[in-house]
Amino acid sequence: MIAYIQTIMVANYIILSAIIAVIYSLTKYLEAKYIERTFIPLKLVVRDVMLVFGCSVVTLFLSSFVEGPIGYFLSMVTNSPIQPLNTAPIAVHTSPPDF
Repeated sequence: MIAYIQTIMVANYIILSAIIAVIYSLTKYLEAKYIERTFIPLKLVVRDVMLVFGCSVVTLFLSSFVEGPIGYFLSMVTNSPIQPLNTAPIAVHTSPPDF
């Protein structure tokens, strides 16, 4: 069961990384075509896209070990439940000081 859940998590990381790489490639294409008006060889574009894909997979994997705000953000993105925040009442001292 744990291996199945880990497989799903890795699949989510790969899907998110692929989306990031596609967005990067589209912006790179639009930048080259309309802003710089130059031709970029396909070899360089593919290299950059693979680098972005690899970096995003590693970053998502490493961020899975982080708890807190990043963990809650990733739980919204991947639609996986996460433990609720600590809802214990906060102690506030409103009386005059004792000294």
